[in-house]
Amino acid sequence: MRKSLLLFAVAAITLALPPLLPERQLSVYILLGLAATVTAGVSLLMGYAGQVSLGQAAFYAIGAYAAGLLAVHGAPSLIGLLLAPVAAAVAAVLLGAPLLRLRGHHLAFATLAVQLILLSLLGQGTWAGGAIGLQGIPRLSLFGAELRDDIGYAYIVWAVLAVVLLISRNVVASRSGRALRAAATSETAAAASGVPVGGYRLAVFALSAAFAGLAGGVYAFYLGYLAPGSFPVLLSIEFVVMAVVGGLGTIAGPLVGAAVIVLLVQLLNSLGTQPGMPSYAPSVLSYAVYALLLIAAVRYMPQGIVPTVRRFFPRSSTAGASSTTQPSSTAGSSSTDGPFRAGGSSSTAGFVPGGESSVAGVSSTAGFVPGGESSAAGTSSTAGLVSKDGSSPAAGPESADRGSSAGRPGVGKERSSTERPSSAPDSLEERA
Repeated sequence: MRKSLLLFAVAAITLALPPLLPERQLSVYILLGLAATVTAGVSLLMGYAGQVSLGQAAFYAIGAYAAGLLAVHGAPSLIGLLLAPVAAAVAAVLLGAPLLRLRGHHLAFATLAVQLILLSLLGQGTWAGGAIGLQGIPRLSLFGAELRDDIGYAYIVWAVLAVVLLISRNVVASRSGRALRAAATSETAAAASGVPVGGYRLAVFALSAAFAGLAGGVYAFYLGYLAPGSFPVLLSIEFVVMAVVGGLGTIAGPLVGAAVIVLLVQLLNSLGTQPGMPSYAPSVLSYAVYALLLIAAVRYMPQGIVPTVRRFFPRSSTAGASSTTQPSSTAGSSSTDGPFRAGGSSSTAGFVPGGESSVAGVSSTAGFVPGGESSAAGTSSTAGLVSKDGSSPAAGPESADRGSSAGRPGVGKERSSTERPSSAPDSLEERA
């Protein structure tokens, strides 16, 4: 209920703001929505696939130039906007097939090199306008209506952001999202569980590029002009900072991080252009913002703003239900741990029949050693090895002998040798 009210409030504020903002602030509002759209792909790629990309602005530029070139050469603007994410995703698949074999900082430097190469090609190619840029891009037309004012673009941008966040949420909650989290935690374990790690990583790499390409298409029609200088390397770093500050692997993190960074940069740019400030003050202050925010995030909020805020407002009812009511199912189907964590519900079902205890789900040894010496094993075996009639096998002498012999081989043999003679005379008397 609280989450629904929060979403409704955010949607109402988003719809009510564009008519109330002046022209300059409305432009910042549009750029904020575009930045959040690209950052959603970065958060998905880094937070769930465990891949670091410092070249996300390259796919932003590919989408923008694809839409702009199609519109300049006579294609309908709506077709150009729809093909922008497709062009970015195709480029990501072609580039990602060799690049995703790299890991860590090697992959980050490779994506950065891709952006530098792309900027060089755009600056030298006459087909893209060269260093002067691509000019004469028409306005976006939707079903015969041309968007001429910024208010229409504001609604388009935030509608695109809502669609991107919805797709991200569905991907995260799906089986593929759980497989991505498992691959990010341990690639070897995920591959051993049957997860196609390479295919999933390439798919999420293409999806994040498609998000950037879609935002680039809207950006091209909004400005009507594109140049290689519109997509610097600093822009890719800015997207990474937004994702880290907002919270990697969260749905609301890209929006929060983009809002914090964009508003602070605009504030410092206004401060740097005041009379008496040097000409290089705006760029220096922008770099200072990125550095200080990264240091603060790593030092005081290592998980980002959104996870830190959630810690102060925990969902007590959900946490209680998951830890008390259904402990074994939570261990197996939790969105945090994923289905590939050792000791999940699959191992409990295989080795501990009727396992209801969360300790039984964690201790796989309890399935083999009923009544062992360890306190954890003893608890889990007592909770897990319950017969259908409700009685525990540990109550019977035979099960006690087997449990003691499994836990203490020497003692088990002594007890079995002492109990068998006592049962022999009873059998002789019954025969007599």
